Amino acid sequence: MTGARAAHAASGAARGIGRLICFTLAAAGGLQIAATALPAARTWMESLEGRFRQASGQSAPARRTPARSDSNQSHRTKRGGSRSARPVAEREVRTAPTRSGARETVTAESARSPQTESHPESRAATTSANRPSERTRTETSLESKAEVRVSAAEPRETPAAPTPQTSPAAVSDREIVRGPSGRDEVALTFDAGSDHRPVARILSVLNGERFTSTFFLTGGWTRAHPDAARRIAAAGNELGNHSWDHPPFSRLSDADIRDQLRRTEAEIVQVTGRSSKPYFRPPLGDRDARVRRIVSEEGYSTVYWTLDSRDSVVKGITSDQIRDRVLSRVGPGSIVLLHCGSQASADALPEILVGLKQRGLNPVTLSRLLGR
Repeated sequence: MTGARAAHAASGAARGIGRLICFTLAAAGGLQIAATALPAARTWMESLEGRFRQASGQSAPARRTPARSDSNQSHRTKRGGSRSARPVAEREVRTAPTRSGARETVTAESARSPQTESHPESRAATTSANRPSERTRTETSLESKAEVRVSAAEPRETPAAPTPQTSPAAVSDREIVRGPSGRDEVALTFDAGSDHRPVARILSVLNGERFTSTFFLTGGWTRAHPDAARRIAAAGNELGNHSWDHPPFSRLSDADIRDQLRRTEAEIVQVTGRSSKPYFRPPLGDRDARVRRIVSEEGYSTVYWTLDSRDSVVKGITSDQIRDRVLSRVGPGSIVLLHCGSQASADALPEILVGLKQRGLNPVTLSRLLGR
């Protein structure tokens, strides 16, 4: 008993000496030195206590690990969720002496879960399992692209199929200048590319006499004046292609010629539901063998004229002048050039129709004149 008391007293003295050393070091060198020296002092105290206990024949008491309180555990559960469902990040900070005598701070972080050990290979396996594979990413990317393609390929609202002309016409690169002279028929043709206001008057006169004509529309004019274009088509008149914006075709490349024709056709179909094929009138009358060949490859025959009213080239021309020019030169099979933008032509039209009747000539469309 006396030995035990002596050992206990020695142990208390050792602990007191250790605390005194720590306090002295803290005062002399700061908290960092004290924190560094504390493990060494504790080891020295435990060694000294062990020697006293060995001398007295007592065994060292088992160390007790303080248990976490329920409130602390509950607080951790609320903040971090279930321990079994989410890895718990632990951060360990310690100081260790280096060979040079200086001390450095070592930080280690690890993510542990009950299912996965913190071995590097285990962590790598977990990361690999959570990260999508190259095949998965590729399949997902392909699925996304497929969805985009399907979306882009979804049909949009398109106009109804274009109504064909009165009869299919044989397309050729040979230029059409007039119809058969053995028929008592003429074709009054109207080019539309500028003003649209005279159109109402022209249609009124034609409808009143129950005549139809052929109208060559530019794509730009059709887009700018869709109501006028629809009225022309709805009255039963024939439609032709007059380019998109009236350029001289002989100066265009092959690709530009095709673009002019296709864009105009698409616009006319979109607006009127009717096709502009199979007739094309070259803007400004500008054409050559190359132009006619490309035009025929696009499904058109080039139509020129027999008689120009000159309503678009003579500034200030009057309706009487137009009437006299047309009636003095017209004959069986004539193709007459007039313009939708000429108010003088619109005003001259009633008297032109009367004069044609007096000469025994019947105004018809191009297809009717050409027997197509």
